[in-house]
Amino acid sequence: MPRLAKNLTDVAVRNAKPKLTPYRLAAGGGLFLHVLVSGQKSWLVRYRVDGKQRTVVVGHYPVLSLAEARMKASAIHLAARTGAPIVGYRAELHDRRAHQEAEQDAAKQAAADATRYSFAVLSEAWLAVRKPGWSDEIYRKAQYVVRRHLQPAIGMLDMRTMRSKDVTDTLRAIASNGS
Repeated sequence: MPRLAKNLTDVAVRNAKPKLTPYRLAAGGGLFLHVLVSGQKSWLVRYRVDGKQRTVVVGHYPVLSLAEARMKASAIHLAARTGAPIVGYRAELHDRRAHQEAEQDAAKQAAADATRYSFAVLSEAWLAVRKPGWSDEIYRKAQYVVRRHLQPAIGMLDMRTMRSKDVTDTLRAIASNGS
């Protein structure tokens, strides 16, 4: 009959010192503290899936306390019994990094779209499209108004989200100056 593990305490975990070879301290319920030669302490959980024993890292001490490691171990055992996916520390870290990268990519894409659809970019494109049909004097006046008055005031606004209230003050200022 297998030997039952003594209940591991937080003091014992804190006092676990590195040795010449890595070793494990059993905490019970399939939970182990793995102490490396470097002094790093990791929480491991043993579980069985389809009759095969597997081990997963659930965290590192002191970031993950003994109580939290026990809760994660029970969650892993429950997942193993119900057939749910087992997510260890490395998988969580990978998912977290992937989520952060996706958020950064989305932010970059949103910034690029905001620039692409900004008033300044679209007004320059509008001027370029209209130039062939206008006389030189009409084009010069339109270019003057757009570049001198509108672009400095509303040039960075996104045309997709722009509302009339965003440009009303600028247009009133242009009208009152008479320039």
